Amino acid sequence: MASNIDLPVGFGVNQEMIESLGGYWQATRQFAQPAEFLLDPSNKIVQLSYSDGPLARTEAADVIKLVDHLSKS
Repeated sequence: MASNIDLPVGFGVNQEMIESLGGYWQATRQFAQPAEFLLDPSNKIVQLSYSDGPLARTEAADVIKLVDHLSKS
């Protein structure tokens, strides 16, 4: 585990915050379902994924491939 992370990390979201982002709040268990966003340098969303279970989450290797592809186009 990295001891010093040099990038913004989001945590502690509440229902109002996640719903304002278009995410899904699991009311019975009081947490936000996973949402992954890949932003370009101008903060435009270039890829996003919402999951309501352990499947179909974005893999780190796929993010690297996508960033590599976008940087070449």
